[in-house]
Amino acid sequence: MGNGAAGVGDCAGVTGGIGRLVRRFPCHEAAIVNLARRDADFRELCRGYQECAEALARWSASDVADLARVREYRRLLAALEGEIEAALARVA
Repeated sequence: MGNGAAGVGDCAGVTGGIGRLVRRFPCHEAAIVNLARRDADFRELCRGYQECAEALARWSASDVADLARVREYRRLLAALEGEIEAALARVA
């Protein structure tokens, strides 16, 4: 990610979520950064995406991995990606 995410917010989850989103949707970096700067709902999606991705990583790496929980987090992450794609399509 470039310098675009600087100043987006004071929440590390938002900045981290933006970085993760840019890695997931690299062609949409400018739109992601711009939306995060001006749209509180999109920033909330960024936070949720970051938190979900972190939880999925934790559960996937756990010695006592709960496969049902891992599947649920994967479904949630996919749903969040769908919402993010819809938000990006609205500004395209």
